[in-house]
Amino acid sequence: MILTLVIISSNNKEELVSKDYYAKELAYQDHINAVMNEKVLSESLSYHVEEKSIRLILPSEMKNTSVSGQINFYCPSSSAKDKKLSMKFNEEGIQIIEKNELQKGIYKMELTWNANGKTFYKEAVINI
Repeated sequence: MILTLVIISSNNKEELVSKDYYAKELAYQDHINAVMNEKVLSESLSYHVEEKSIRLILPSEMKNTSVSGQINFYCPSSSAKDKKLSMKFNEEGIQIIEKNELQKGIYKMELTWNANGKTFYKEAVINI
C-alpha cells in the first residue's frame, strides 16, 4: 500500500507556481511601489466621513497638478453594494462624494491615483 502511494504521488505533477507568475509578480510590485509612493508624500491624501458626504483632500503638493484615478468602495458583506467612482478634484484639491451614492454598511475604500508620472495607492475602512 505504501509503494502504491509513493508511485501515485510521484506521478502527480502539481505546480506551485502559476504559468503567468512573472506578470503577476510585476503587477504586485507595481502595487507595492504605489503604496510606497503614497507613504513618502509630505502629507497623505486625507478623507473625512461627514454627516452627508465623504470629503477627499489632496496633499498640498498635488493641488496644482493633474490628478486622475479611481475610488473603489468594497463592501465585504455584499458585492452588490460595491461602487467604483472616478476621481474628480476641484481646483482646491477637494472631492466630495455624497453618502446617498452608497448603501449603509462598512466599506473598504481603495484610492488609486496618478500624479506627476507616479501611481499612488491608499486604503481605509469606513462606515456609512
